[in-house]
Amino acid sequence: MNPGILRLSHVALRASDVERSVAFYRDVLGFAEASRLRYGDGALMLVNMRVSETQWIELFDASRLPPGGDPIHQIAFAVEDGERLREFFRARGKDVPDRCPKGQMGNAYLIVRDPNGYDLEFVHYLPEAWPLRDPAGHLPPGRISHRIADIGLVLRDPGAAENFYRNELGLVESAEGTWSLAHGEMLLRPTRSPHAPPRFALEVENLEAAITRIEAAGGAIRNRSSASAEIADPEGITVALVARVARASGR
Repeated sequence: MNPGILRLSHVALRASDVERSVAFYRDVLGFAEASRLRYGDGALMLVNMRVSETQWIELFDASRLPPGGDPIHQIAFAVEDGERLREFFRARGKDVPDRCPKGQMGNAYLIVRDPNGYDLEFVHYLPEAWPLRDPAGHLPPGRISHRIADIGLVLRDPGAAENFYRNELGLVESAEGTWSLAHGEMLLRPTRSPHAPPRFALEVENLEAAITRIEAAGGAIRNRSSASAEIADPEGITVALVARVARASGR
């Protein structure tokens, strides 16, 4: 059963040089910087690069994170009701707080570690908080993509991971091996290869136009096919570009 997951919210990436990563996602992929969040001491925590009205990419300053972590720092989902999800996880023995806290952007959230060691953030968007209070800001029309299509997931404990994602969270496996919501909204692309590079995918309306724009901005395209292409960000994270396909409408 799906405990109220609606879609992907954002992907959080480690950046050893935040400004270099900001420049890549801004100048090569065309996303705009929406905000910067800071720690209590004033040091930079992360930069938000906005993808759509409800999705974004977070670039975390890796120097303030525990060393040795996965380049994909967090995988985040938008949910219907944060408190209901908190009770769902508590009933299954997860260590969760007494109530969902609110982050600096004003949304309620919950963080749970999955069996592979990934931190999953479940975000309950609140109408008075960002991004819902500013649905059209920081969305340049020429950006390369309007949607995060899926996020790669290395199954370090395949049995436990499949039980968690498919039996507890209610995701279903597609014919292509991705894990999706029941109505077809793709979320994750699991792999059992321990050496698989960190990866997430952006959906593009016109793949050839996207490739042309990236190459004109100095980006190096690799693994090009009729349906997809790839580019590496400054940290070596694979950003896949996938051609838009018709899909079932979600909530």
